[in-house]
Amino acid sequence: MPRAPSLIPGDTGATAVAAWVVPTLAIVGAVCTAVLLGGTWAFLDSRIATEQAAVGALEARRAELMAQANVAEEDLRAYRATVRRATALRDLIAQHRAWAPFFQLIESRTLPSVRYESITADVSGNVTLPATAPSVRAAAEQLVAWQQASGVKGIELSGLASTTDELGVVRSTRFDLRFQADPSVFSVVPIRE
Repeated sequence: MPRAPSLIPGDTGATAVAAWVVPTLAIVGAVCTAVLLGGTWAFLDSRIATEQAAVGALEARRAELMAQANVAEEDLRAYRATVRRATALRDLIAQHRAWAPFFQLIESRTLPSVRYESITADVSGNVTLPATAPSVRAAAEQLVAWQQASGVKGIELSGLASTTDELGVVRSTRFDLRFQADPSVFSVVPIRE
């Protein structure tokens, strides 16, 4: 007669398990564990290699873009400098002065016997003319000629020095002539576009 189930522990009426079942289950469990771990390992290993390749490609692209950005930054600096120079040049050209009226003033006021060694002038009208005349009288006449010029003020003669020969005859007189010319003499030339 079959036994009825019992609620008493240890009274299960269990039958004996064959001796080969436990080692077989252990081997099957170990094989399943090895397959699961080995499969996971292989999957992760291939995934890591793929991700490393993607990261390497992205880092190479980043380095390439950084190099391009550096080149663009250098170009931008050069373009900014060019724009600054072009703007300064444009402003300079817009303020270009014509010296023709100034030279006409000098020609109209200079005596034929007087020679200027150089001209120093600025657009504010400050003029210095180191000159040579044949005599002190010619230098004085040149001073008077400038004093009679319109648009000229503050006329000064300085550094008057005469050169004489062995007999004491004056051969030339050197002097510096300074004055303030009207700045309109240095007229602005309009730009033709």
